[in-house]
Amino acid sequence: TETLVAWALELPLPAATPVLDMGTGSGAIALAVASERNAWNVTAVDNSSPALEIARVNAERHGLGRVRFLQSDWFSALAAERFGLILANPPYIDVNDPHLAGARQRAGRWRARIVAVCGFRRSGDALRSRGPGTCLRGLPAC
Repeated sequence: TETLVAWALELPLPAATPVLDMGTGSGAIALAVASERNAWNVTAVDNSSPALEIARVNAERHGLGRVRFLQSDWFSALAAERFGLILANPPYIDVNDPHLAGARQRAGRWRARIVAVCGFRRSGDALRSRGPGTCLRGLPAC
């Protein structure tokens, strides 16, 4: 989680970037990025009502009441909203989940583009040598 937040904060995003934390749980990711980027418009979603209550309490405790929390099964409550950054660190995904097949294909296309833009031979080289976000300036937002 800490690495995901650190990588997100390194991205060269505009000040008022709309950010989505999917499967927020206790709100750790949403609250961490909101605390570091005051102008980001952070929305956090979770399907669990008790988890969202914990996240709201944590937001109030840390003076981050501006973070928007929604009960949602992934994008269902978000209508046609668009986000400049989508973060997720879901704890449990079944390796046979049918949604992963599409995600693997999309990730493969992005890895290939990152490698091409950054001049690496393999996607793993980009992650090991510079870390995500270091050469993504020419790529479009999510």
